[in-house]
Amino acid sequence: MQIVKLKDIPALTGLRFFAAFFVCAAHLAPKLVDASSQWAIVSLLSAEGMTLFFVLSGFVIHYNYSKLIQENWKVGAYHFFIARFARLVPLYMVCLLLDILLTFHRSIPHSIPHFFSAMPYYLTLTQSWLYVLMGENELIYQFGKMMQVSWSISTEWFFYLCYPLVCFALIKLGSVRAKMMALTCIAFLAISGIAFCAYEAAAINQIAVKVFGVFADSSTHNQDSFFRWLIYFSPYFRISEFLIGCITAAIYMQLSPTIFSKVENQLGIVFTFTALMSVALSHYLIWSYSYTHMGWISTLHLCFGFAPSAGAVIFCCARYDNAITRIFSNPVLVLGGEISYSMYLLHTLVIEYAIFHFIPPESIHQLVGMKFILIFSAICSISYITYNLIEIPARRFIRQKLMRSPAQKTTTANANEASYA
Repeated sequence: MQIVKLKDIPALTGLRFFAAFFVCAAHLAPKLVDASSQWAIVSLLSAEGMTLFFVLSGFVIHYNYSKLIQENWKVGAYHFFIARFARLVPLYMVCLLLDILLTFHRSIPHSIPHFFSAMPYYLTLTQSWLYVLMGENELIYQFGKMMQVSWSISTEWFFYLCYPLVCFALIKLGSVRAKMMALTCIAFLAISGIAFCAYEAAAINQIAVKVFGVFADSSTHNQDSFFRWLIYFSPYFRISEFLIGCITAAIYMQLSPTIFSKVENQLGIVFTFTALMSVALSHYLIWSYSYTHMGWISTLHLCFGFAPSAGAVIFCCARYDNAITRIFSNPVLVLGGEISYSMYLLHTLVIEYAIFHFIPPESIHQLVGMKFILIFSAICSISYITYNLIEIPARRFIRQKLMRSPAQKTTTANANEASYA
């Protein structure tokens, strides 16, 4: 199979750092500030971070693997799944083992009551695919802090299984106009579906309580509720974000041979700025209207609400070279993007350890800025170590052992291929 050298797009890796930062900040800020503080709005950033991760993942996956799969679907799909397995699974398994060891006190049954029931889901990366209550908690919350955020890894794995079909479907969309229409249709269907669920939330909740029991009730057990799983954790709504990324990549790849004019490049600056501002505006609207008659916007915030803006920002970073997109190509941000997977999986453990072992309870709300910087720096430092000691060596080892030919062992992409999943 002929290996195609793709253009390096470091700005996408820089964007990945911001996605990881948003998630880390959203989980760290509530530990340091009072719920009534104006800084509590930072806790909403996790939604932007997760959406950016999923849309960016769709873009990078299609950009790197579409030609391989289209040319020879068997070899291409094999290469794709081995590469993604090598990217995701090693660090994930290390974190799963560490979470279990930290949770155990005496024996498996006493430490994790539903250990044997939950473990098959976690080992197969399917813990977000089904709503399963075990005791008082949903399946996602059966283990420790790191595994609680691993739901997105499970959701991504679902996307990967669907991707070969998505790849061939995009072949049918020959023109840019057809791809733009597909983007519009997906956005309409996603927003309509989420808005419908929001308006019918009471009915959905009532049915869930009858089927699964009282712990599925969103009014009393929001984190473990069926409604939250359906909108936020499950891959069935989230795949719309991944599809936005895939189609955006297809549009970019179709337009990339075309040399854009000076006018288009100037418009690209305006387009990029507008896309970034739309994210900020959406964040403000969600914060302002979550508890009013427009409360359905807060549901849209949980899933897809930022996907169109994220797709626009990603497209601009890939196509244009201007003052804004060059910010995301800064070497420091690119390095942060490369370690973002470790940042995502490890940040909750680092935050919990720092808060409970190094910060006295009586001073928790003092010197918030300094504490935020120190803890986030610790997250980045530890992630850099795990990236070099676990991620890179494991990825190389698996590829060397499982790729079928020297050509397949040659990566088809640049640093962007290592995109967070």
